[in-house]
Amino acid sequence: MEVRSRKLEARSWKLVLLTHLLTYSLTHLLYAEVKKDATTKASPKYEEKKSTVSVFEVKKSSQTVEAEKPKIDKRTNVQKLKDENWLVRRNAAISLGTEKNKNAVLPLIALLKDQNTEVRRCAAVSLGEIGDKQAVPHLLKSLNDADGGMIIDSASSIAKFKDETSIPPLKKLLTDGRPVIRITALKSLMVFSDKPDVQSVIVERLNDEAEGVRLTAIQSVSSMKLKSAVANLIKNLSDVNPTVRTESAKALGEIGDKSAIEPLKKAIEVKDDATLNLEVVGAVKQAIEKLESKKNKKQ
Repeated sequence: MEVRSRKLEARSWKLVLLTHLLTYSLTHLLYAEVKKDATTKASPKYEEKKSTVSVFEVKKSSQTVEAEKPKIDKRTNVQKLKDENWLVRRNAAISLGTEKNKNAVLPLIALLKDQNTEVRRCAAVSLGEIGDKQAVPHLLKSLNDADGGMIIDSASSIAKFKDETSIPPLKKLLTDGRPVIRITALKSLMVFSDKPDVQSVIVERLNDEAEGVRLTAIQSVSSMKLKSAVANLIKNLSDVNPTVRTESAKALGEIGDKSAIEPLKKAIEVKDDATLNLEVVGAVKQAIEKLESKKNKKQ
């Protein structure tokens, strides 16, 4: 029994020793792998490779950003007037007008014949803003442009010069078939409101077939307090358009000719309610009060 017991004890020790050896071996192997990995990452070659990739990526990113930057156009606005792109020409013309750049007058005059309507119109407007009189004869020629908008912008710019040579061409526009052109002509001619011939053509437009033209003429004679317009304004008290009747009554009150009192009173003595308008009635009553007040003061 004793011998057997010793044999078992010896086997137990062998198992314990074998276990320790296996544990030590595994631990040693794991440590070696970790150390190898750490050494590899810390090695100059590894660092160099990693650094090279990083610089390449940064360089590539920098080149992309550089390529996306918009190119700066260093040309002056005068130079841009000859650009192939009509938008560039138009924007340059607008800028030159805002700047009131007198060096741009001749290039802008040349642009009045541009193929693009928007460009021509902006050139006309800018010439008016700059105010150099050498543009007047060229703007007058533009009154014959095929585009109505170009005619309007040219006429508006011409008015800013107050050049009397423009009176006949502007008066001619009053016979244009488009009401908006006639309205523009009336407004442009108002800068010559002290001229009798201009006053007479404005009075004639009080009976224009277009309501908008009649209203513009009414506002014009009212601001001038033009007594020669009273007869036509009295006719307009029976106009089909209530706004025309209203504005005519107001104008008669502003002009202050007492001969309009009785016609004004008759204008609100209408039995047919369908033709009455509260705004018209109010304007007529106010005009009568103004005229009677002036009449009493004189007495």
